[in-house]
Amino acid sequence: MKLPGDAQIAPEKLSGYLLVKRPVGDKSEYLKRAGYTLDNSRRLEEDIRRRF
Repeated sequence: MKLPGDAQIAPEKLSGYLLVKRPVGDKSEYLKRAGYTLDNSRRLEEDIRRRF
């Protein structure tokens, strides 16, 4: 599925959810192993847009 070019990705979804360690359903460790951290959350957004 291709992400529409005008799709909105809320910054707080990246920096307040996906990249923050959570006690249940943690995705941050997986993303950290792929090189994504709170310090480069913009890169995650760019990669999501480019790949999807």
